[in-house]
Amino acid sequence: MLANVITATRMAAAGAMLAFGPAEPAFWLLYAWCGASDMADGPIARKLNEESAFGARLDSVSDLAFAATCCCSLLPRCDLSLWLIALIALLAVSKTLIFVLRLGKGYDPKHVHSAGNKAVGLAVFVTLPVLFLTRMSIVALPACILSAYSILREWRAVRANAPHRPASEA
Repeated sequence: MLANVITATRMAAAGAMLAFGPAEPAFWLLYAWCGASDMADGPIARKLNEESAFGARLDSVSDLAFAATCCCSLLPRCDLSLWLIALIALLAVSKTLIFVLRLGKGYDPKHVHSAGNKAVGLAVFVTLPVLFLTRMSIVALPACILSAYSILREWRAVRANAPHRPASEA
């Protein structure tokens, strides 16, 4: 229950970010909370023996809300190069396709939380403020490469009809 409350606050904080611009400190406080809550909810759920399919889905929806907020409020102010916009779009479409394919194969929502996805999430979380501050598209390249690698691993797992190992098993 506590882990789900923390996860739900991430969704609320992501929504609240829309009321502020990236030039305002409140935006970055909410941004930091979203990152901290994302790192805390899983370990808390495991420690308190509260892991559930509902919690995994809530976590995914909260992550999606945070990502959508960042796409709407932060990325448009980063002066992205066309190549980076195209690369981000390709990665997003690929990730969505894998998600849909996995749904069709009856995947376990916990498999979304693989070590690769956690690494990508951390890389993107760190990259976005740097991208906003520097306005240099090249700083996003390492996160994009890591994301592409993670997507390729997931694609192999989907093709093999095998689950992608969760971080707790990695």
